[in-house]
Amino acid sequence: MQNLADTLLPVFEAHAKLLREATGEVAPSGQPLPAAQPAAAARAEDVTPALPPPRQSPKDQAQSEQRRVARLECFERVRELHNKGWPLRAIGRELGLNRGTVRKFLRAPAFPERQPRVLRQPGVLESFVPYLVER
Repeated sequence: MQNLADTLLPVFEAHAKLLREATGEVAPSGQPLPAAQPAAAARAEDVTPALPPPRQSPKDQAQSEQRRVARLECFERVRELHNKGWPLRAIGRELGLNRGTVRKFLRAPAFPERQPRVLRQPGVLESFVPYLVER
């Protein structure tokens, strides 16, 4: 902390006039310093860049389709074993699935497709972005 203070003190002293103007303190002559003019209003869209949609190569699409087929086969196998009277734990053990996954497959009216990934979900500060941009 002392090294930080030793480093920042000369910087603050060199820019003391600008810092006083920015905070609106009184100038040494006793006159209040003019308030800084607000910058042109920026929009939140200017600050938060939009991400391009993801592109899958043909190889990735083929792998994705293979995984989907494997999941579908597993889904059908879970239902088949359940119809034969197997308990959830035994189905999970047999297929290498978590009991919760087995339960999810059995409760689903149809094969649960994977949902596409969201590129960017709003964060905690999202509602404050306009204010922060203005500042």
